[in-house]
Amino acid sequence: MADENGGAIDCGDGSPVVSDCVFINCSAGTGGAVSAQGPALIIGCVFVENQVEHAEYGGHGGGLAVYGTTEATAPVEVFNCVFLGCKSGNQGGAVYVDEECSVLLVNCTFSGNQADDGSGVYLFDTGPVTLMNTVVAFGDPDAAFSGSGDVDISYCNVFGNPGGDWTGPIAGQQGVKGNISLDPFFADIENDDLHLRYCSPCRDSGDSSAPGLPDVDFEGDPRKAYGLVDMGADEFYHHLYFTGDACPGGHVEVKITGVPSSNPVTMWAGTSVLEPCLPTQYGSWHLQLPIVTLRVFAEVPNDGLIVLPSDIPPGYPIWDIPLQALVNGQLTNLCVMEVKG
Repeated sequence: MADENGGAIDCGDGSPVVSDCVFINCSAGTGGAVSAQGPALIIGCVFVENQVEHAEYGGHGGGLAVYGTTEATAPVEVFNCVFLGCKSGNQGGAVYVDEECSVLLVNCTFSGNQADDGSGVYLFDTGPVTLMNTVVAFGDPDAAFSGSGDVDISYCNVFGNPGGDWTGPIAGQQGVKGNISLDPFFADIENDDLHLRYCSPCRDSGDSSAPGLPDVDFEGDPRKAYGLVDMGADEFYHHLYFTGDACPGGHVEVKITGVPSSNPVTMWAGTSVLEPCLPTQYGSWHLQLPIVTLRVFAEVPNDGLIVLPSDIPPGYPIWDIPLQALVNGQLTNLCVMEVKG
């Protein structure tokens, strides 16, 4: 824990780039994980259960606090980031933006963040703050946005925040410039799985001309996977991953996303990872032979999500299990389940 700024990173002078980082349970007086006190680029990062509670230093920005950057000095730019379960005892459960600061957020996902004032974002006379292709959902107990400032919000989904969705500094902007308020249909909100289902209204609903739009999402899947960009950090694509407790005696859920179809889906486990991978007409093959067919599914369901619950036996060896699947006639990414003691 840092008593003052940035529980993990305090960005001061220069123009730092913070890329592909995961911040979990960090804490500070201001900026539970990151404090940006000048221009910075934050891309592909995941902020989980970071917090600020130190009243002496303000308690601003459970995940990220922005200070000292204006439109003239270049904004803090945040792309493809997830803010999950971050908390402030004061202002800005996920993000706090200080007076006159300029911030650009593109294709980010906020869920389950908490604050007494602004569960998602708190703005202290800021501007301009621009949000595009972003989801701000299920914050508690205050409104998604609070404070005041110049906010340009477009192609965003603000939903399920008990204290208010399109209120405060973003009041009156629902239904214009591509903005919506609909259940994003995350894969499993109760277990913090924020991947999109095929039935999500966020799919294909973003603005493909957003400035600085990355070529991939926060996991490396192609952005604009099926022609149009999605809202949020996740781009719906044929993807293989798992959630849960990957340890002996633990429970996991192996998940495959894909376009609904009647074509069978096959999932394999390999003995190790093939390096380099083997290019094929179906995509890149990553598994070293011999392989084991773990499961054949008859089809991809209408919501685009296949779930395989699995219990790891007690006494199972500490081992990396490489997984890959064929869905919609294409090979998925490589997913390595690391079974840890």
